[in-house]
Amino acid sequence: MGTYLSVAIEVEITRKIKSKYADAAESYSDLESVHRILWLVPAQSDARHIQSAMRNSETENRDKHDFVLVPDFKTVGWQSKITLGPEAGKTVQEFLNSLPQKPVSNVTDSPSFEFTKKFCKIQEFTKNVTDPRIATG
Repeated sequence: MGTYLSVAIEVEITRKIKSKYADAAESYSDLESVHRILWLVPAQSDARHIQSAMRNSETENRDKHDFVLVPDFKTVGWQSKITLGPEAGKTVQEFLNSLPQKPVSNVTDSPSFEFTKKFCKIQEFTKNVTDPRIATG
């Protein structure tokens, strides 16, 4: 069959103290099944804040976090640029399509991913990103 890599998606609405992000870095470091974490953040300063906390943590794999700005994602979806992290400069689509993945029709045009136990397209994900009922713990 082949190797598939998982990408976790974190939607960060409000900035937290650095120790919370260090805890997240440690949790993700322990999850070998998660290849990358894609953070959707309100502003570039939030991405730098999170990345700084992660880099100051003493965990392995602390550099597997990439950042995308929520306003860009809401505007251009998969074409939004990763602004910070190992995949910086790539679009979300380019990054996701570079991963080994299960065969899905129209992968080039519309990558799919598992979100709340169902497959969803960009329109559904964007709706969920802006849904205030989603827990942002």
